[in-house]
Amino acid sequence: MSIRIRAVCTKSVLGVTAESLREGIAARLPTLATYYGESEPSKTIAGLSVSEGGGVRGESGWMRIQAGDAAGMALVVDWIGEGQALKDEIQALLAGLDDCEEEDAEEVRDCLSDAVGVARVTLDVGAVEGIGWPLAIAIAATLADEGEGLIQADGEGWMTVDGSGVEQLIDAD
Repeated sequence: MSIRIRAVCTKSVLGVTAESLREGIAARLPTLATYYGESEPSKTIAGLSVSEGGGVRGESGWMRIQAGDAAGMALVVDWIGEGQALKDEIQALLAGLDDCEEEDAEEVRDCLSDAVGVARVTLDVGAVEGIGWPLAIAIAATLADEGEGLIQADGEGWMTVDGSGVEQLIDAD
């Protein structure tokens, strides 16, 4: 079973290089590891490898992230930036807000209506414990920052980038 963490972007992130993604992750991981109760992300950062996956969307993956110290943990980032797949993704995310009356719901809906793409990080449920969750959030935060968007995480809700960390906008119900 997998969990998805998304960067809903109002600007394309296809110009992001593997190296710039790695730098963004490394800059955010210490803050996010502390925020989520993990210590010593330095080994993860030292062993962090980011490579272009060869595909723009779908199973092939757009970017691949390997965390050297985390028992071979590998994360794949898919980019959905066009066609019916993007419409379906946005529609599903909007449907999750149908009954939401929280203060920041309109900001999230506006982001979704302006979205040009969604970067999806897939995390195995077994990797949520430990450094996996902060690593996935760091990936999404880096892409959301570059793509002028927001972060949506299954089971967590909606977040915005706040410096090297994130700020919760809407909690998952």
